[in-house]
Amino acid sequence: MEKHSERIRAVLRFDLKDQARAETLARSLKPDEKFRLQGLKISSKLEGNSVMIRISCERGARSMSETLDDLLRAIRMVLDITDSLAK
Repeated sequence: MEKHSERIRAVLRFDLKDQARAETLARSLKPDEKFRLQGLKISSKLEGNSVMIRISCERGARSMSETLDDLLRAIRMVLDITDSLAK
């Protein structure tokens, strides 16, 4: 791994229409939190109808960008599936 001196942080907040949908999203993120990669940390917290996701990356801007892209794609998939099951 190339050594980067900067730490990049991001906070994503998803305000959802109901608590059940928020709980489903929060549970779906748990495997990402358990994944261990040096210089990268992901944590999430359920707050009522909202899910807060915190990302801390010491692997450079490209790694942070790729991590955000992966997370957003996974989140979109979870929300799309949740919506289709509710119909």
